[in-house]
Amino acid sequence: MTRLKKCLAALKSNMLVISLLVLVAAIVTTGGSIAYFSDNKEMSNVFTAGNVYISLTEAAVKSDGFGNLIEDPDSPRVEGVAIDSNTEAEHNYGVLFPGKVMHKDPTVKNTGDDPAWIAAKVIFTDGEGNINRLLGYPNSEEIDIRAILSGGVLDGTPDDVIHVGTWNGFENACYDSVHAMVQVADAANGVYEFYFFFNAALMMGEEIQLFNTMTVDPEFTNTDMQEFAHLEITVQAFAVQTFGFDDCYTAMCTAFPEHFGAVSRTSE
Repeated sequence: MTRLKKCLAALKSNMLVISLLVLVAAIVTTGGSIAYFSDNKEMSNVFTAGNVYISLTEAAVKSDGFGNLIEDPDSPRVEGVAIDSNTEAEHNYGVLFPGKVMHKDPTVKNTGDDPAWIAAKVIFTDGEGNINRLLGYPNSEEIDIRAILSGGVLDGTPDDVIHVGTWNGFENACYDSVHAMVQVADAANGVYEFYFFFNAALMMGEEIQLFNTMTVDPEFTNTDMQEFAHLEITVQAFAVQTFGFDDCYTAMCTAFPEHFGAVSRTSE
């Protein structure tokens, strides 16, 4: 995959430090369940309705003494909250500067009793900045998510080659045997949405790590860092029962049209 474009100017000695606010949210319905049809009540003392539950968490972090943020195993993981909740799960990574490495590992886990299709959205919002100038592809509104995030499913599986091509009617999709990633870019408003669809259902107790590291290019200048002044990264997770759906994409577009409408269309 295309890596981060190197800036032409050398790194200035007086680097501008910028605040980065990272939001983590899990879409849930009543009681934390996520499903097109779900219940957890007994029916006539004969049948027990299935349930679909997931959690979305990321590790707490601490300084390594050199400006980087590493995992803090002694602190509880940051829990996601409902998308429609008035409370946001905020994980503030403090000042952002060139060369800074941050441990960030949003992880989706199936905490229910039944298998579930899992999908995720990673949303970049750059406020008044223009991260497309630094992370963008030539002649495209899209940005390269792997230019700043790495690890987890973003690095692919050991035996797979990540392909770039047409998937489910979407051009320039990235996919392997584990997942497909589709980007919907709105560069004019500084919003870049990445949709992750996983090919295999997540069984009870299984989990998926979307990525685990966020890195800022060490050659970014003061001017470059201005583009990150109001950057927010929001992670959302979704789950739908496997029963009645042959694949993750169909399940998500059916169960959550308000969240997957931008990628809901007939395959070509």
